[in-house]
Amino acid sequence: MRLLLLIICLGVTSAVATPTRGVAASQVQHLCLSQFIGTPLRPADVAGALPNSIRLKLLAALAQGDIAGAVSLWQVHTGRNTVPKALQALQAAFSSANRVAGPCARVARDIYDGFKFFGGEPQYVHISSTGGSYLSWQSRIMMSNNNAHLAVRHGGKIYDAFTGPAGIIEPEYLKNIHYAGEIITRTVSSP
Repeated sequence: MRLLLLIICLGVTSAVATPTRGVAASQVQHLCLSQFIGTPLRPADVAGALPNSIRLKLLAALAQGDIAGAVSLWQVHTGRNTVPKALQALQAAFSSANRVAGPCARVARDIYDGFKFFGGEPQYVHISSTGGSYLSWQSRIMMSNNNAHLAVRHGGKIYDAFTGPAGIIEPEYLKNIHYAGEIITRTVSSP
């Protein structure tokens, strides 16, 4: 009986996986096989199997700072009540407790991983200046006491604990940083 179900499941993947749905047959087969053999799926497997239109909606919600909306979309379209660790970490990254000098590398990694999980193309951005040891946010909160800060660029915006989940367009972000000398931004491959 189980063999018959497997054959049926694999046989219908071409009907389920169509270009208009944006789901590859191999992804549907992987999901079917996982269900058949009882192997639990990793959230990344499910995220990869989501139609492109849903992944784009998830990325759009994240880019607008609507993490709760992204979580709801995830749960509706995957049928799961759990939230992937990448989304949990992304949500925690914007905590006001992270708006201090020190945790920027971990925060940037969590933000980067959250966007990457849903197929985004984030970049790490290293920020420093030509003079002094300090960077501050709006002259009120110290961002760095070693002249180095790490953030994430995605879709024309910069994201870190100071911007909150909605991010800020890059020119505006740089206006909010106070520094000595000239500001230096460069894209880096890792935190």
